[in-house]
Amino acid sequence: MLGELLTILSAVIWAFSSVFYKAGLKEMKPTTVNTIRPIVALIFLFGVLIITGNFEEIFELTARDLLYIVLATLFGLVIGDLLYMFSLRAVGIARAYPISNTYPLFTIFLATLFIGEIISFKVIFGSILIIVAIFLISEKNFDLDIRRGVLSAIGASFFWGASMTAMKLAMSSVSPLVFSTVRMGIFASYLLIYT
Repeated sequence: MLGELLTILSAVIWAFSSVFYKAGLKEMKPTTVNTIRPIVALIFLFGVLIITGNFEEIFELTARDLLYIVLATLFGLVIGDLLYMFSLRAVGIARAYPISNTYPLFTIFLATLFIGEIISFKVIFGSILIIVAIFLISEKNFDLDIRRGVLSAIGASFFWGASMTAMKLAMSSVSPLVFSTVRMGIFASYLLIYT
């Protein structure tokens, strides 16, 4: 039951964050918003890590753990989020949010390929419904900007799915708190160097 409640809470927080992103994008470029975000998150996560006494776990990470964390960061927070910001700007929350949040579809197929998870008929049927929904959301006023926005949202969805697969592999041996802290540290460092 706790897992389900946390999932619902996570979805609500995601929805609110999209509204704030959209507001921020009126004044700033997607790359600027993407740079500020992880620095704030990293400060918060480091504080939680120190308070809970789990800081030493960072030094116990293996090369395999770090590889999966780097891949999850690159796919999700760098490529996926940047594509999402572009889609928000091009097509707005009403289209960008539902299209990009089809990432479980990609997660399922990538997890099947790389982790060996089994796809049921219900999942295949649900996937078809998702594809139909994407078409219905994006088919009005299908000009060049809308097309770019929709493709950016689909791209974000794919890379978030890839990130979730790498995340699942990483968290087989790393706690969620340590994973999130290291991931934000990698992301913040990358953005400070390259933006």
